[in-house]
Amino acid sequence: MLEGVKIKIKRFEDRLHNLGEVFRESLNKVVLLIGIVTLVAPYGTFFHGEGTISILALFWAVLLPEVWGYSGLQVFNLDIMPQTLAFGSLTIVYAIAVINYCKNPKSRRLVLFTAVLSVLLTTLQAMFTYDMILRTGLQFYIGPIPIQLVIGLCLVYVCTPRIEETPW
Repeated sequence: MLEGVKIKIKRFEDRLHNLGEVFRESLNKVVLLIGIVTLVAPYGTFFHGEGTISILALFWAVLLPEVWGYSGLQVFNLDIMPQTLAFGSLTIVYAIAVINYCKNPKSRRLVLFTAVLSVLLTTLQAMFTYDMILRTGLQFYIGPIPIQLVIGLCLVYVCTPRIEETPW
């Protein structure tokens, strides 16, 4: 029974590393995947006081009920983009680190460091506004939305070269 499980795990690892070879051979796939996720996926929810929250991505935001003079879905709004780009700038740095790692897998620590930095601003903002949220009595999630983080770490895992075991 245990041998069967070990064989299945080995086959799964082989498939993952084959997928990693595909990504390493065609860096365009990595750039496309992490690029789309970076540009489209939200990176955090923020609390602005008095029950107003926002969900931010690099080029769009959902503002409820009214934040910065706007409400609802805002796409490519030039008045809001400085805030979205300020909080999302570290997600761009993380995407570049993932692409560089998949191109030349040497500095995994740098990728992990930028991964932590990419969620740091939203985490700090959530920590500093947590007591205000409790005082309002509202219940909603405030903090990072780690979609890009998870996909980037999966790409790093898949793109890591396999170390062959010697039979002796």
